[in-house]
Amino acid sequence: AASAAYPATSSQEISYPEPSRSVSPGSADLRAYGNPNKQGTWTCAYPGCTSRAVFTRGCDLRKHHKRHTKSFFCQYEGCPQSTGGGFSSKKDLARHEAKHNPEVSCTWEGCDRVFSRVDNMRDHVKRIHMKGS
Repeated sequence: AASAAYPATSSQEISYPEPSRSVSPGSADLRAYGNPNKQGTWTCAYPGCTSRAVFTRGCDLRKHHKRHTKSFFCQYEGCPQSTGGGFSSKKDLARHEAKHNPEVSCTWEGCDRVFSRVDNMRDHVKRIHMKGS
């Protein structure tokens, strides 16, 4: 039986729009980030880049190129990352800023160390409290 979601059709096929092919940019777009070679891969074009990485996907080339430009800066006054340095992604900035407000306490009884990340606290417990056991 026909429904609003699935209308009745005779022998006609329902046509759906083709997916966009513009997901991966053309060569002209990638030239802002890298240099093409004969194998169809790319190397970074950033002046002074010493990376020997070869990129087969445009998204990886753009991600690498973005590492050269630091446009996210720490908002904590006096932090060296507030004026110099900086970060190339919001995620890297957020991880850094967590250091200014550590909230993860060491689980070892009698230890009052506090960390910004759980993995750092676990490494501390293994390195300091469990060495030799």
